[in-house]
Amino acid sequence: MATFKNHLNARGGLRRTLLIVLVACNTAIISGGNSSGSAAVSAPGGVTILSERLGSSVARPTYGWPLKPFNRPHPVRAYLNDPRISADGSSKSFHFGIDIGVPEKTPVPVYAVESGTARLVNGFAIMVWGTRTFGYWHVIPAVRSGQFVRRHQLIGRSMGWNHIHFGEYSDGQWINPLRPGGLGPFFDGTVPTLEKLTFERNNVALDRNHVSGTSSLVLVAFDTAESILPAPWPVAPAVIRWRVVRAERPLTGWHTVLESRQTFPKDAFASVYGPGTAQNHPGYPGLYRFSLAKAWTSKSLPNGSYAIEIKAADIRSNTIVGRVSFTVDNA
Repeated sequence: MATFKNHLNARGGLRRTLLIVLVACNTAIISGGNSSGSAAVSAPGGVTILSERLGSSVARPTYGWPLKPFNRPHPVRAYLNDPRISADGSSKSFHFGIDIGVPEKTPVPVYAVESGTARLVNGFAIMVWGTRTFGYWHVIPAVRSGQFVRRHQLIGRSMGWNHIHFGEYSDGQWINPLRPGGLGPFFDGTVPTLEKLTFERNNVALDRNHVSGTSSLVLVAFDTAESILPAPWPVAPAVIRWRVVRAERPLTGWHTVLESRQTFPKDAFASVYGPGTAQNHPGYPGLYRFSLAKAWTSKSLPNGSYAIEIKAADIRSNTIVGRVSFTVDNA
């Protein structure tokens, strides 16, 4: 799935912005967790998992899927804010919607989720403007520009890729269709994965037991798209935050790296994703390296033991908290 710019470049363009509305309620601990009194669990990559919580929401979907059956979940293989990187690496930006999986090389019928007036963006993309506005990409249109379409009316067929791209556009922004109260039914029963955190200098990992001077903090993390192979198929979490702690006492407030209620212009890519990030390609999972800090310094900390605490959540508030210990060893 290309970037919004690649979809529309030289074909007309809307300003690409992103919004996710996060709703968290009725939270239940599923494993670990300091609040439950359970012991922390060590994970590969030096991350100690403190808690994992499944979130839930009472918000009901307000529109169904653009594929039949309309009232049953379909596989989603790409999320809002996934990295999008050109083949030569010269263009980097954020995914502006979701990719819904369909059978490859098969013209799957695509339907309007709400009524409105169709506008053809190009030969494989349709916008339907109504009470709300939706975009359908990688679709061969079966409607013409200016035509009024009804809810659940056929508007086209997939062009043979393994997905169609679907987005919701509101007040000049692309917002997350998977938010509670958006597209549904949609279920997410997993928490994000915190794989590894490294202190790096010149893209080389440093010894966490002897941290000194200035370094970059890079977190390998991802949420998992269910029913997509090969598993785990990485997608972007909705929220990533971190802070420094010592002896269970926070020394800093939470620093937010990714919170998709924000708008992410293309030039913000390097402030979210670090060097070495790779996007997903068919059959080949990507690598999501989040840039927690570009030039973090240990100089303000006395020598001794500390930890970076990390909190990540998905769009349905499934949340994981982890911790990575390190030792400051300033000369």
